[in-house]
Amino acid sequence: MYDIGHRIGSYVGLEPRRVYLHAGTKDRVRTLGLDYRKPALDIKDLPKEFRQLRPYEVEDCLCIYKSDFEEILDS
Repeated sequence: MYDIGHRIGSYVGLEPRRVYLHAGTKDRVRTLGLDYRKPALDIKDLPKEFRQLRPYEVEDCLCIYKSDFEEILDS
């Protein structure tokens, strides 16, 4: 649903203002020690390394680098 919403928004010139959490991002947000129970996070709530990104870019990173986050958990 997130990807569909993002594509429709892009088509009409809108992009997310927050990082919306779904099954694919909640575990990674939890790994970062953030409140994964919220439906979305503001950019200001993220670690400084993520704050230069747009919300949809943060969501992409959280999904794309899933295995890297899993390595953090395993160490």
